[in-house]
Amino acid sequence: PFRGYGTALVAPFLMGLSMEYRWPIDYYVDGVIFDEYATYSDRIDHWSVDHFKNSWGFGVRVRMPNMYLFRLQFGFHGLQGVNLVLTIAPEFK
Repeated sequence: PFRGYGTALVAPFLMGLSMEYRWPIDYYVDGVIFDEYATYSDRIDHWSVDHFKNSWGFGVRVRMPNMYLFRLQFGFHGLQGVNLVLTIAPEFK
């Protein structure tokens, strides 16, 4: 999902790894930290370190016991700035 990049990464071949840790802050609020890595290619046999990307960040999820409300996350990639992710879509749909 590359939350640190403002634009979508579209390629025919993509390999990625995403790690996320959540912990309860309050009854309805969870804290989140994440780190994501991916590489992409135009052809199946042309993987390159030049196309290796990293994204990391933190945020909160707000939910009720039986309903998901929203999440707010700040994503980074290097020193190029911050990407804000505000969504009402559940993570794993």
